[in-house]
Amino acid sequence: MTPCFPRDLERSIKDELRHFILKKNLPKEIPRKVVYRISIYFRCLQRLNDNGLKTVSSDALARAAGVKPTQLRKDLTYFGQFGTRGLGYDVELLSQ
Repeated sequence: MTPCFPRDLERSIKDELRHFILKKNLPKEIPRKVVYRISIYFRCLQRLNDNGLKTVSSDALARAAGVKPTQLRKDLTYFGQFGTRGLGYDVELLSQ
């Protein structure tokens, strides 16, 4: 299942990612597929936040995004270290 969303939202997320990368001195070469998947994760996190969830496991977030948990964790490592083993990810913090 591939989530659909407006191109404007995708463009906005890509702009935010570029700004974040420059600000944090992260590698400038983040694969396009990772950028695409990050936009999907962001959308899933927004839905979780809207539903009042405070934390989410990598399994649950990956399932919602249609990827494997290992892929999700690998993608997130491009942007830093998130989550706590056994507790999951803070939804609000990760969506920022």
